[in-house]
Amino acid sequence: MAPLVTLVTDILSLATVGGGVFALLLLFAIVAVRLGMRHGTIDAFVQFAGRYAIFFSFIVALVSVVSSLFYSSYAGFSPCILCWWQRVFLFPQLVILALALIKKDP
Repeated sequence: MAPLVTLVTDILSLATVGGGVFALLLLFAIVAVRLGMRHGTIDAFVQFAGRYAIFFSFIVALVSVVSSLFYSSYAGFSPCILCWWQRVFLFPQLVILALALIKKDP
C-alpha cells in the first residue's frame, strides 16, 4: 500500500474513534439531562452539540465523500455493490446538508 494511502487510513481510523467517543459522551449527556441530572457543563455540551449538529453532519458527510472518492480513484480500490448503494444515499446527503448550512435552516 502506498504511504499516502496508509496515512489517510490511519487518520480516518483515529477520526472514527474520536467521533465514536464524542457520540458516546453526547449520548450520556442527553440521558443525564433526561434523568434530571442538571449540571452546567452537561447542559452546555448538549446545547453546543445541538447548535452545531448540521455542521457536524456536513463535516462527516464531506469527509465520507472525499475519502470514498480517494479510495476508489487514487488508491485503486474498486467499490463493492454495497459501497455503491452507500454512495447513492451519501452524495445527495452532502448536497442537502450544504444547502441547510447555506440557508441556515435546521
